[in-house]
Amino acid sequence: MIKLRFIGFSAFVFCSAAIAYAMPGQQAKQLATAAISKSDTAAFNALAAAAQKHDRTAENWLAYVYAARHDTMNAVKWWKDAAHRGDARSQEHLATLYAIGEGVPQDGSRAFKWYMAAGNQGNVKAQLALGDIYYQGKYVTQDYVKAMHWYLVAANQGDPSAEASVGEMFRDGLSVPQNFKTAQTWFQKSSQAGNSFGEYDLGMLYYDGKLGTIDYNRAVKWLTAAAGEGLPKAESRLGRMYEIGHGVTADDSIALSWYQKAAAQDDPNAQYRLGRMYAAGKGIKQDYAAAVHLYQLAANQNLGSAVTSLGYMYEHGYGVTKSYDKAKSLYLSAAALGDPVADNNLGVMFRYGEGVPKDFFQAVRWYRRAADQNFADALGNLADMYLNGYAVREDYVASYALADLAEIRSGAFASRVRELSSLLTGKQRIVAHHLAGQMQKVGILKALDSYMAHLWSN
Repeated sequence: MIKLRFIGFSAFVFCSAAIAYAMPGQQAKQLATAAISKSDTAAFNALAAAAQKHDRTAENWLAYVYAARHDTMNAVKWWKDAAHRGDARSQEHLATLYAIGEGVPQDGSRAFKWYMAAGNQGNVKAQLALGDIYYQGKYVTQDYVKAMHWYLVAANQGDPSAEASVGEMFRDGLSVPQNFKTAQTWFQKSSQAGNSFGEYDLGMLYYDGKLGTIDYNRAVKWLTAAAGEGLPKAESRLGRMYEIGHGVTADDSIALSWYQKAAAQDDPNAQYRLGRMYAAGKGIKQDYAAAVHLYQLAANQNLGSAVTSLGYMYEHGYGVTKSYDKAKSLYLSAAALGDPVADNNLGVMFRYGEGVPKDFFQAVRWYRRAADQNFADALGNLADMYLNGYAVREDYVASYALADLAEIRSGAFASRVRELSSLLTGKQRIVAHHLAGQMQKVGILKALDSYMAHLWSN
């Protein structure tokens, strides 16, 4: 049935004369293929003749031919004509052109309008695009319920990308109750069709232990499948697994290979990890300049850890001219991105007066920010401030509790814990262990501040 949904957009009228001739879709596709691959003039002319008779299927495929010939103007013309005549594929193509601004001025409202037109006619690509639009809040107000609706409509047509998206909605609890088992079911459907996003998402469920227990072996299986199809984030994750030996035998050369593949596709995590390997000379010749370059690439994509690492290179003059001002500026930028290492590094600069005036109050402020994110070094540094009474009330109990948590997080503070334990009475140790437990239960700063407020009130 021909729907009259878009008569208002065009001067064309759906009448018997306009649609008297209808070229079969397969025939139109064959003619377009011959016109493109063989430069078959007769095929092109036949397709063009049908398009001139206002056959929307022929118009759509003629647009394909012009697009293949890099004639964007004519491609847009025929896709517009076919779209106004109700051809769903042309509507989806036209929407995409408006979305990216190719051949037409970029126009989100028109992109959305044509995606909706095509989606309502069952075009699965348009339905998936509508899901993404509502998910991202692009062109429209963000609406996870509507996003889920369109993802499900497309997924129920068997689209593997939509299946992966439905799984992600269940995984993240967006518009539906969070359910990892249901997410797994959708990821499996997507993966069975060879969709790299479904494979990656399924692998990460196993990697993160969302199904009850961590299963690195299954994670490796599905991440390898996704990486084999060139998905950058899967390549980067595999690199990390080979670097630290999760589910595989640790192998820096294999880790480097995966990082390099992902970094070449501008994956910021891979660029950052590869930079760290160059900086440490791990599995490759140490090269600070290469590390700085890679950190900069990742920092340009607002990866906080990369911005921090770039700041570290400036602070110490590795591969760049040493500059405390540049280091501080980068640390502040990374801290604004939520990186706890940057918070801690700023604390260290103020604690010891490195490139800035020594300021214990500022040091405590930055240590607290990092400690509240459970960063072990910051917990240890904050413990030191309480041990010595620098800008805080001297308190061995608080110092012990913080150091104890630092040891739990990293295993690098055992000697500090033993030293502090020797300073405590038996009763103080009980209080310190209770405080550490509260920090884990309700949050570092909430428990610490409550404890200190109690002391001050007595």
